[in-house]
Amino acid sequence: MVITIISKLLYITPLEGRYKSIDGLHGYLAFFVFLHHSVIWYYFLHGRGWTFPPSRVFSHFGPTSVSLFFMITAFLFFSKLFAAKQQGIDWLKLYVSRCMRILPLYCFLLLLLLVMVGILSDWRLKEPLSALLLHIGGWLLIMEPAINGIDGTRFIIAGVVWSLAFEGALADRNAIQCVADCDFHTDLAFYRAALYCGHG
Repeated sequence: MVITIISKLLYITPLEGRYKSIDGLHGYLAFFVFLHHSVIWYYFLHGRGWTFPPSRVFSHFGPTSVSLFFMITAFLFFSKLFAAKQQGIDWLKLYVSRCMRILPLYCFLLLLLLVMVGILSDWRLKEPLSALLLHIGGWLLIMEPAINGIDGTRFIIAGVVWSLAFEGALADRNAIQCVADCDFHTDLAFYRAALYCGHG
């Protein structure tokens, strides 16, 4: 409803094929994940360690919302597969679009992370340059190693990038493999691909 009201006030026409209700759900889920990490960070700063908060509500805000995110991804991908039975899928366009949606923001996040590491290490090199570059490269591959001797570097950004690796390594790879291995025009291929996406 909020999206509908804002769209009318700003004279924005939703893109064809988009689901306004799902866009709205994305917003709520993102906010719940933010609350989840905020509460964990609060208790972390007060010496409880990086663990689930005592509140069951805030504990579920994170994993439950992320699970719903992945279910939405599976649903949207399933829709693309059904459309592909008639039109075909431009895989290059699909993955370029995914990269352009994720990589710019991730690179900006990585830049902010490096600034924070620099501040925490007083802008001093605390490991060999080769190791520093290797660890930064690890972050480009979403591996989250410690940078410049700062233990727990991943906690600076609440360890949130694991889902990118999970989605990319499982959902995308298995969906492509499934469609490539099966007869593209059989329903079984589509169901299996969507199932793999759901696991992501």
